[in-house]
Amino acid sequence: MSDYQLRAIDKRRAEIEQLIYALADDGSYRLQELRTEDNLLKQRRRVIENAIKDRSAPIDQSARERDRRFLEASIKERRANITRAIERAESTGDHREARIWREELLNVPRSICAENHLSPDLIEEISIP
Repeated sequence: MSDYQLRAIDKRRAEIEQLIYALADDGSYRLQELRTEDNLLKQRRRVIENAIKDRSAPIDQSARERDRRFLEASIKERRANITRAIERAESTGDHREARIWREELLNVPRSICAENHLSPDLIEEISIP
């Protein structure tokens, strides 16, 4: 899929380059939009290339295991804290707050991954009670 995207981006950038050359420096709105589109395509191409490099990089198993253990411990701790917050909210009759915290329980693994720059793929490798 990525190769297809790269080819499509390259094709469109070649078209844009020809159009920009044809329009020269007339300062038109179309020329501005073409330059903007070209810059966006350059950025998208870099993102795709980096994703391809990341996939082909060897995985450091010891680091992955360390990240997995960290994720499991962090999830356990955060879920315990949220559970206490739910119990506190329910005991005071604040059912809205308890509902919000229960919804947050569902987001704990992804939140921790995002906060700590961990791969979301790790979530599939751990057992969450």
